[in-house]
Amino acid sequence: MDGTARDIVFDGLGAWADAFRSHEAVSHRIAAQEPGWEELLGEQAASAHEVERLGGWERSRQVDVLLEQLGMRQILRPVSELSGGERRRVALAKLLVEEPSRRWRSSTSQRITSTPTRSNGSRRISNSSTAARSS
Repeated sequence: MDGTARDIVFDGLGAWADAFRSHEAVSHRIAAQEPGWEELLGEQAASAHEVERLGGWERSRQVDVLLEQLGMRQILRPVSELSGGERRRVALAKLLVEEPSRRWRSSTSQRITSTPTRSNGSRRISNSSTAARSS
């Protein structure tokens, strides 16, 4: 894990995080009045619109609050400097904010690849409702 605790959790927000970071980068370039900064205003507006479309500006604050609720006081500290317990809290926070479709795809592919197989190579499928009825 590279970056700060906040960066890692932001990564769980997928497209929203990309739009937020794009807006932030363009805004810094405009504030520094880089040559041609006037042309960047359209890009800034487009990324702002994307942030709004994907959940709004409050998501940034929600990440900060979540990390604080999990006991992370220094959310801008590099993950490489965190203890093992703090790293687990960061991973938990990322999981809690991840886009549901992304989390589902990830957990589904993990289950499929880790499903036990019988000696003849066929998959063993357990049905918890069937198992409960037969008990």
